[in-house]
Amino acid sequence: MKRYVPYFLIFVLIAGLHGFGILSPLDNLLTDHRFRLTERPATGDLVLVEIDAASLNQLDEWPWPRRYHGALLDRLMAAGAKRVAFDIDFSGRSREEDDALFAQAIERAKGRVVLPVFEQHATSAPDDPTTLVNQPIAALRKHALLASVTVYPEANGQVRQMALAENLGGTWYPTLPALLADETVRSEGRFLIDFGIDVRTIPRLTYADFLAGRFRADFLRGKTVIVGAVALELGEQISTPLNPVLSGPVLQALAYESIVQNRTLHRFVWIGIIVVTFLISMIAGPYIVALDWRYGAISVLSGIAVLHGVGYAVQATVPIAVETGPWMLTLAAAYGYGLLTQVERFSRSAFRRRMEAEDQRVIVFTAVEDAVDGIIVLGWDDRVRLINKSASEVIGVEVEDAVTRPIDELLRPLNFGASWFQGEPTTEFIGRLADTGEPVEFTGSNLRGSRRTVEMIARRSELKRSGDRFERRKTDRNFFSITLRDITELRAAERSQRHAAEAAVEANEAKSLFLANMSHELRTPLNAILGFTEMMRKGVLGPVRPAKYQEYVEDIHTSGRHLLSMLGDILDLSKVESGRQEIEARIVGIR
Repeated sequence: MKRYVPYFLIFVLIAGLHGFGILSPLDNLLTDHRFRLTERPATGDLVLVEIDAASLNQLDEWPWPRRYHGALLDRLMAAGAKRVAFDIDFSGRSREEDDALFAQAIERAKGRVVLPVFEQHATSAPDDPTTLVNQPIAALRKHALLASVTVYPEANGQVRQMALAENLGGTWYPTLPALLADETVRSEGRFLIDFGIDVRTIPRLTYADFLAGRFRADFLRGKTVIVGAVALELGEQISTPLNPVLSGPVLQALAYESIVQNRTLHRFVWIGIIVVTFLISMIAGPYIVALDWRYGAISVLSGIAVLHGVGYAVQATVPIAVETGPWMLTLAAAYGYGLLTQVERFSRSAFRRRMEAEDQRVIVFTAVEDAVDGIIVLGWDDRVRLINKSASEVIGVEVEDAVTRPIDELLRPLNFGASWFQGEPTTEFIGRLADTGEPVEFTGSNLRGSRRTVEMIARRSELKRSGDRFERRKTDRNFFSITLRDITELRAAERSQRHAAEAAVEANEAKSLFLANMSHELRTPLNAILGFTEMMRKGVLGPVRPAKYQEYVEDIHTSGRHLLSMLGDILDLSKVESGRQEIEARIVGIR
């Protein structure tokens, strides 16, 4: 259940904003856009007789004498008007004979004249709530119908709604549009005026032209007429949606058209808005949050378009204005929450990767720094990007003095003999070493004058261009890694070992020569001993007396032969060690 808590909070937030009316500007904006999409013409059953600027110029006094209105009314009735409504203030008295002429014209109309009733503030003080109800004078209202022309702007100053009836000073009056449309209902319920009805299609006549008879004879037959001021200088201008301002009579005519065309729009029920908002939060919210931000944006925009389309379809077919603002904002809030969670995950992942990279960098740097061999890394600009302590000691320069310097400034001054660079540029020399892959050995003095024997190996590496869309590099880049191994002590040890081996060989040869000589010198007397003992054994000069001496002679001869055999083996070993041993082939009996 915890995973649904954020979406429930989104629902609570949007429902609260909607409940306090904070989303009304958004809903009004969407409704106005649908008005533009559902534009329709007026029925033509209502005609405006306008007190415009041209009429004011032709009839050069204001306020006009009420006999003008009486004459106008008589002409309207004669032209076949069905009903005539005046949206003009008749609450004050004028000249008595003019009032009488107008009252007589109203009486002759036989109940087909509507006069206005309106409510206004008693004073101009903004903190004074006292209001007054203005009615036509008694002589005029005696034979006329009364209707409210009061309008109530919303918080933004625009008039969007109209009622069928208004309670003014404790008395119910039908509104002028409702009375003209025969929709008298005693109710405070309000409806939205359909501003999709094109006010330009409402038939119009100017007051002066009508008095002068400049109109078709059948133009007003069977029509409802509203007479009122539309001139800007008369000041009755009302702010409305889709139009900067509308005059009072035009607004009344628009409300009348909304009633007769069954376009008295009512807002979608509040509980329905809340329920759908809850469903979108709890169902669509987790789905949007789980998407990648690109697909989430596409889904949200598509959802907003669908919701706006649904609102348009409903508003175009039935007189209901669906407030889709909370639903759209819920989708947007879910997407915003998804973005925040993705940013948080990305931030954590990026921090973790950065720490891992930093840890890896420290490990690599420490390993390179503690390496026995000297390591130098060159960037693609042939400058030193990394050098460890061992390499700096081999070259004879401090680490901080070597970093970012061109490699030529470090290697060129080294006095390692004529074969060091062979007269070629440093980078070409390093490139040649990298191509061969073989180590090269040099002996000479470094920058501090210390004599060193150095083995150098170069390697070329290629940094591929990444496929990331933020990658700015257009080509691959090469860099070199150089390994410098100080083999001064190794070569000294090898020389000492070589000298010791040579001395050992000489000593071994002397030993072998000594043994060979000694064996030769010992063989001569030993052969004499063996020869005389052989004669004594065989009694060549007679038997040996006493007999015990004969045993001694045998022992001497046997020991002599044994000694001679040992001398032969020693002589053979010395010949083998000295490389002078000769192979002798003999026939050997296998048995």
